[in-house]
Amino acid sequence: MANKKMKTLTMNNIMYEIVDEYARINLENYIPKFTTITLFASKWIGDSNPYSQEITVNNITENSKLDLQPTATQIVELQDKEITLMLQNNNGTVTAWAIGNKPTDDYTISLLIQEVLVI
Repeated sequence: MANKKMKTLTMNNIMYEIVDEYARINLENYIPKFTTITLFASKWIGDSNPYSQEITVNNITENSKLDLQPTATQIVELQDKEITLMLQNNNGTVTAWAIGNKPTDDYTISLLIQEVLVI
């Protein structure tokens, strides 16, 4: 069976599509998006390292890659307090992890959301 391919580039709606017998990809869905999240000091769970809390991030999928984008001031503060923050996306359920010391302050941090194409 022949593999048919069609490429379309439309500048008006920033869409690039690849169409064949098996896939239709709209890359508009893969444009990175920014939002902010707040990690509340009172919501960290655990009596010892690491600490966790579930957070809500709207409009993500199981294929969303989440990258925290702290400010320079936040980076210095977290380093001084010996805290590393990370996020884990488990099929659309997001868990924040604090490694090192348990945060005693609330942190509002920018978040980059990038959809990842799973082939």
